[in-house]
Amino acid sequence: MDRKSSILAGSTRNHCAPDPGLAELDPGEREAIALAEALRADALILDEKSGRREAERRKLRVIGTVRVLDDAAEADLVDLPAALKRLQAFGFYLDTKLMQLLLERHSARRQRKNEP
Repeated sequence: MDRKSSILAGSTRNHCAPDPGLAELDPGEREAIALAEALRADALILDEKSGRREAERRKLRVIGTVRVLDDAAEADLVDLPAALKRLQAFGFYLDTKLMQLLLERHSARRQRKNEP
């Protein structure tokens, strides 16, 4: 699989020394940042502000779940409106203005694709 198109999941257990700079973060965010650094990842998917700030401070490229879904919708891999509704149903916070912008942009893309 081409590295640019792959998503890696793993654990830093037994690979990295504990990093006191990550102590304030949740365990999942700590693992994600440590793994991204260890692998020199192209990007890291994080949504929590504190995790994003720490990753950006470490010069990691951070993208959010919504960005991943928007990109997938642009490639016709997911139904963006349905995916956003499901995220919200599970308690994912999404700013109303951002959701409106995403849905309008999605609608415009679909209209452009359907033009002759």
